Amino acid sequence: MYLVDVIKKHMAYPELKRTIKRIINKYTPHETLIEEKASGITLVQNLRTDYKYRRGLIPINPKGESKVIRMENETSAIESGVVYIPEYADWLVDFEDECIAFPNGAHDDQVDAMSMYLKRRRMKNSHKTDDVKLESLTSLSIWRRNNIVTGK
Repeated sequence: MYLVDVIKKHMAYPELKRTIKRIINKYTPHETLIEEKASGITLVQNLRTDYKYRRGLIPINPKGESKVIRMENETSAIESGVVYIPEYADWLVDFEDECIAFPNGAHDDQVDAMSMYLKRRRMKNSHKTDDVKLESLTSLSIWRRNNIVTGK
């Protein structure tokens, strides 16, 4: 898995919809996962009306599992070194800080989104690789070993 971009921002619905469409246009993902809660429900309904954006649209419903349990179920992907993040990105420090502080940090949405994506990938049991230059990425498991945080 290659995490190539992160947008962390509270948005009103119109801005959220424009941002999702911009991201889909920029990266042309095979799948777009949207959590079916709050504005995500309306977002999924609206994107389904447009062929360009409904292709690969996957509504996600965590079904009562806690964020901690969801992440614990997916840590093996991180520990095995199959999750890659850029070595340099404007969002990287915030992302790393949230990962280090989880589950006791003030914020956990980025970690939760990553866990839901990892679960989706695991459930699909896909072994495909993306066409990304690996020298510009670092394994999250390597990063995590170098930034060990103890205790929960």
